[in-house]
Parts: sequence; structure tokens; C-alpha cells
Amino acid sequence: MAIQLLADPSFDLPVSPSGPWVDASIPPASAQRRDATIAPPHTGGFFVCLDTDAANQTARITQIAPALLLPSSNLRLAFFARRFTGPAATVTATVDLTLFGIFPLPGFLAIPIPPGANPPTSSNVYEYYEAFSQPVPFGVTSATVSIAVTSALGAVTWDFDDVTLYNDVI
Repeated sequence: MAIQLLADPSFDLPVSPSGPWVDASIPPASAQRRDATIAPPHTGGFFVCLDTDAANQTARITQIAPALLLPSSNLRLAFFARRFTGPAATVTATVDLTLFGIFPLPGFLAIPIPPGANPPTSSNVYEYYEAFSQPVPFGVTSATVSIAVTSALGAVTWDFDDVTLYNDVI
């Protein structure tokens, strides 16, 4: 049985400080919710765009999923992404855990997409990315999902949709 832990995986709600998805970019980089008038989403009516204006900026979205996870269960992080414009970039999706409400366990699960593995720029083709975790430790009280885009070569735009984090209970 799999339990979806994230709220609003298709970005139907605005990216805002009140969440569920929060723009954690350092300005002028940004995360913006967009609709089909700009470009087609993977599914539904919206997607999120991570956008940098110059080299060495990072655009990031995050969501904290409060959840008591069953020890020895697994996490599955998945999303659809497309490189909309710009040079190759480093894309990193991570899941950080919190144990007993206070102890961080960073980098528990990651999907790295280095510049050499970037898909070609495209206006309508999304690529699917997925990763599975090792067994979850005892005492997990929340999971924080973060997706970041950084380019060393210039301004980039990446689009993300249907971001899911499942707790796979056997």
C-alpha cells in the first residue's frame, strides 16, 4: 500500500509562504505557478516554473509533509520535469527527514540531474524522474521535499509537475 504524503502535487494552489509549496529561492531567482497559457502542463491546469536570471543563482521550491512514517517502510519520490530554456543546469530533488520532531536527517533521498544528463530544451516534452529510499528509520515525524535548479552558465527555466512522495508500506 502506498500513501501520498504531499499536498497539491499538481500545483493547483499558488506557490506562497502559506504553502503547501513554498518558494525558497534567493531573489532574483524564483518559483512561479504557471498555467497552460504560458506552456502546457504535464497534467491538469498548472505547473511550477523554477527560473534563474543569471549564472550561479538557485531557484527552489519546498514542502514539509508532517507524517509519522512506519519504520522499515520506503519512500518514493517522483516528478515530471522539462528543461524549457537556457543552458544545462544542475537539478537536485531531495527528501530530508526529521526524527522525533527535532533531529534532522538531511539527504535521505535524492534525485540528482547533473548538467550532462539534462534533457534537450523543449516546449512540451516532460521527462519522468523517480527514486526509492532505503528503509525509513524509527521516529520520523516529517519529510521535507525540495527541488532546486542552479546553472553555472546563465539564465535557465525548468518546469515541474506532478511531484509526489509516497510512503510504500509493505
